[in-house]
Order: sequence, then C-alpha cells, then structure tokens
Amino acid sequence: MDESQNFYSRLGGTPHPGVREWRWRRGGKIKFAHLQFDTTVYDWRGAQITLIGFDELTHFTAHQFFYMVSGNRSTCGVRPYIRATCNPDADSWVADFLAWWIDPETGLPIAERAGVLRYYIRVAGNIVWADRPEELMQHLPRPQELPPGFELPRPISVTFIPAKVFDNPALLRVNPDYLAWLLALPLLECERLLGGNWKIWPAAGLYFKREWCAVVDEVPAEFDHIVRYWDLAATEKTEFNDPDSTVGRHDCRSRGRPRPDLSPSPRPECRRSARLGNGHTSAESGD
Repeated sequence: MDESQNFYSRLGGTPHPGVREWRWRRGGKIKFAHLQFDTTVYDWRGAQITLIGFDELTHFTAHQFFYMVSGNRSTCGVRPYIRATCNPDADSWVADFLAWWIDPETGLPIAERAGVLRYYIRVAGNIVWADRPEELMQHLPRPQELPPGFELPRPISVTFIPAKVFDNPALLRVNPDYLAWLLALPLLECERLLGGNWKIWPAAGLYFKREWCAVVDEVPAEFDHIVRYWDLAATEKTEFNDPDSTVGRHDCRSRGRPRPDLSPSPRPECRRSARLGNGHTSAESGD
C-alpha cells in the first residue's frame, strides 16, 4: 500500500485513479477538480454539490464562481454551503465583492465586521447587498408568482473572516522560518500576503524611488542616438480580464555605448496612436 492509499485508508475512504476523488464508507464522496477555462464550468452543468470549496478564489473568474453557485444544491439533508480561501488581490473581482469588509483607506479588514453576515442577490448581473434578508425581498418573486406549496427563496448570505499567518500557530511551530520567507518578499507581495492589504497596487515609489534617478532639463549633448520602441497591448478588455496597457521606452547611446535615457518624456505632439482594424494599437514617434 503506497502512502496515498494509506492516507485514504486512515480516513475511512477509498482512493480513485488519479487521486482526484475518494468515497466514504457511508456513501459520501469528495472530488478535486480544476476550472482551467471559463467554459470548464459547463462540465458541471446539472451537478448537485453539497459543498463547493475554492482554493485561491481570486484565481477564478466571477463567471466561474457564480455559475458554480448554481450547482450548490442537494437533497441529502445537509444544507448546501460554499467555502473559499484566497490572498488579497486589489485587481480581482473578489476585492469588489468583499469591499464592505475592507477599509477603503488602509486596505485592511475592518475588525468589527469580521464574520458579520450580509445578504445579496444579483439583479441583471449586478449585486445588490443588504444587512438583512428582508431588505431584498422586493427583488425576489412574489408568493402569487410561485406554484402552490413552494416557499419564497431566500437571499444568499455571505461573510468574510480575515486571517494572517499568526492565526496559524501550528504552522509556525512546525515551520518557524515561514514568517521570514514572507518578510523577504518584495513590498507589494509582502503587504498582501503578510499584511493582508486589499487596496495596494503597484505604483510610483514601490519599485523605483525617484531619488535614484537624475532629472535633467534637456537631452545631454553626448547622446548621439535615441531609440523609442513600444510594447503593444493587443488584448481587448472584457468583463473577465484586465489586460496590460501599451507602453513605450526611450533608449540612448552615448559615444557608441548604451546609456539610460535621462531625457524628459516626449512631447504629446511628438506621439500619435491609431486604432487598427485587428484590435491592435499602433503608437509611434512623430519626430
């Protein structure tokens, strides 16, 4: 018996090929699967899932999450529920979803709101929140619109429970170096993964400090050649992605040797951009 089989045996379950699923002796089963593409959720069409668990929810799209919620149902006697874990990501849809629990100024969770239940429904794709389910009843079907004998639907309840590495003392006892590894991360990742900051973005001063660079009023005479080049952003922005922007850069050569560009940014009239039919953006210098 290999290690994985022994693990399942201790749990009282039976491993299945690929170690993606095991079944309990009483008939229950747990299955691990992926959602590689947005369309992968349709593989679960018609499924009845009592518990749905997401690991790193910010790695899933909003479409994937809300579609899987539709399969959170069962007649086994256990009330269906969803659990998700994640690290802070200011650019994810999850940051907007959890905004009520996060201080907009500091980006940190609001302590007195931790674990507080809120309720929501989606109306035409937009989320409507309330502190009590009764406040959302006007958005739900009326009793006369339902077949006889059916109860009114209830808004979905949500809560957010923040945690840091210090809330996992068992981990730190076994791996005390883990805290040092988090402290060694670059500032942005450290603030997110160790500090729990949901509102920090890459910005001026986080990676390069202004005092590191000399600022001049004009291009030094020793620069005999200047080259501008572009990284064109070709991905169209949609509801479910956050594509990069087109960026440009100056490089200079001084007496035959490459030098960093110390010149001011090019004048607006020296740049132009055009939208092409294939969705690309072309930008070039007008010098």
